[in-house]
Amino acid sequence: MSELEIFKQFVDGMWEMTFGTERRTEGRYKADDKSTTDVNENWISPFPTPEPSMKWTRKQINDYCNEFGVLHSEYDNKKQLLEKIEETYPNGL
Repeated sequence: MSELEIFKQFVDGMWEMTFGTERRTEGRYKADDKSTTDVNENWISPFPTPEPSMKWTRKQINDYCNEFGVLHSEYDNKKQLLEKIEETYPNGL
């Protein structure tokens, strides 16, 4: 393993420890839509983002909220989490 690969693994580990999510290494940026001041749409993932549903576990929905910046409480149930995602992203991701 090269020094660069070791460094990338270190950075990925620090990112995950700091932010609680995996570091995005693929995708691209686009201009932010100024008409939606409460949403920052500047990241385009190369993979389609799955739509959360009641079939998901509460932990999966909670992780989704954390990754996409949906404000929620640790005491919210699945239905409340899905409603908060819909409020934050009414047109989807």
